[in-house]
Amino acid sequence: MSTHPALQAACALREGLEQELQRARSQSEALKSMDSARLLELAQGREQFVAVGRRLEQQLAGHSPVPGQDADLDAEFATIRTLARDIKGVDDLNRQIAGASHQVVTAWLGALRPPARGYDRHGARPQGALSTVSTRF
Repeated sequence: MSTHPALQAACALREGLEQELQRARSQSEALKSMDSARLLELAQGREQFVAVGRRLEQQLAGHSPVPGQDADLDAEFATIRTLARDIKGVDDLNRQIAGASHQVVTAWLGALRPPARGYDRHGARPQGALSTVSTRF
């Protein structure tokens, strides 16, 4: 491997993106199983990756191209773009799974605690509530 700092930074970014893609795929499984501890762990991993990725991007921005290594660097950048696109696709899917999970949990909690039918917690009747009057005393 070349010792050029830009190529080293690009390779490190590619390796980080490969790991992040695997982490994003495992997030799908954690969302489906509603494993909150695993989701928190994965979110912390993403936060760390973002910090490292930002540092590597700054390193790449600070270096000028070196003749003869443009092809290697271009190949790394093409792989980086592909990995980033794949991560975006998995993240979009994860957002859909999270939205569906949120709806399931909300419905389940609503079933456990249905809304009051006669009076709310302030003693007022809900809007549109039907009332019946008993004629028996």
